[in-house]
Amino acid sequence: MLKLMKYELRKTWFSKLVLLVMTAVAEAVFLIGLLRKSDNNMGAGIVMLVLIASFGILYIGIDSLLVLHRDLNTKQGYMLFMTPNSSYKILGAKVLENGISIFLSGAFYIGLAALDIRLVLNLRDGAKNVVQIVQELMQSLQIPVDLSFKAVCIYILSILASWLAAVVIAAFAIIISSALLTGTRWNLLVSFLIFLGLNFLCSRVAGLVPMMQIELYYLVTSLIHLGIALAAYIGACIIMDEKLSL
Repeated sequence: MLKLMKYELRKTWFSKLVLLVMTAVAEAVFLIGLLRKSDNNMGAGIVMLVLIASFGILYIGIDSLLVLHRDLNTKQGYMLFMTPNSSYKILGAKVLENGISIFLSGAFYIGLAALDIRLVLNLRDGAKNVVQIVQELMQSLQIPVDLSFKAVCIYILSILASWLAAVVIAAFAIIISSALLTGTRWNLLVSFLIFLGLNFLCSRVAGLVPMMQIELYYLVTSLIHLGIALAAYIGACIIMDEKLSL
């Protein structure tokens, strides 16, 4: 399994390197603005970091799906499927590598954001007042949002879990369409339509969770998304064993 995961990482390392370089550039812009007390530079750096973190984590999942699609529909994955590994190991390596990458990226950006916020609060006295104003505004509007570090981590965990579930569901859809339409030009379109239907069902299931204490609610929905991801993974492996000549 570890060798397969290393193989998957080698196929996606370049996009991760590009993401890291872009993050370093954005962080440099932010820090220069902070040290020079330039609100324009700080603002530009913050916007860049938010966009890179958001779209970067999304692309990590998409990149893995593109690799899976090529593996199943072109000769790129021929040697991989000729190795003495079961469908559970082959797909499991892809899902684990992608899931670890998604959660490590999320943890990295949470840590970076916490560090940047701490730097701003230490170096810019006015920022403390801004944070307090935002918290008081949300309380006055009765918006159930907790801006504590623990709560923010739980919110982001929920987002990452739902994105991982979406990625595994998409992999399941790709495998279904590949089993039926290998090599046809409609393959990607059918995969996308299947993904939309399954993802809609997933969101409906998660929506059945009753409202409760906000942090507990997000933890429960995270577990549901991870459970759906596990079910989609098992289903995909069964289809790979029965319908695809691997």
